[in-house]
Amino acid sequence: LLRQKSPHVLFMSNEIGSLSIMKKTLQSVGLRQVHLAASPEAALTLFNIHPAIEVVIIDQGDQLLAERMEFAQTLRQLAGARRLYILMLALMLDGRLLGRLRDHPADDVNHWLSKPFSVAQLSRVLREAFDDPADLPPFSSEMLPAP
Repeated sequence: LLRQKSPHVLFMSNEIGSLSIMKKTLQSVGLRQVHLAASPEAALTLFNIHPAIEVVIIDQGDQLLAERMEFAQTLRQLAGARRLYILMLALMLDGRLLGRLRDHPADDVNHWLSKPFSVAQLSRVLREAFDDPADLPPFSSEMLPAP
């Protein structure tokens, strides 16, 4: 269970209301070390200050997907050999969005979760991240609709 570990999670969203809601949600599934950032710059600062961060959740929000994908790629580069699991929250996973993903390396993001999502869905994804990230495939398409 997540409560038995004390993993560090970083949640980044430019939507201020989402920050407090997601912090409460993450705490409800047992995470106590939750770091919040309202911009990619703030997230990078927190990521560098807290080497214990193993999971980064990126909210696409109203930003362009390409910007969020570039941010994920920057995190991967900064992480180097450091273990890192990236979860992207997208407004809608559809054929148009999937077409845009072809321009970015799929392994920058470990998992995609379409909004809205349930606490149970988020908890399941996070359990996968913390159980043994080394055994996970680099990209999970189970949440993606069939083309």
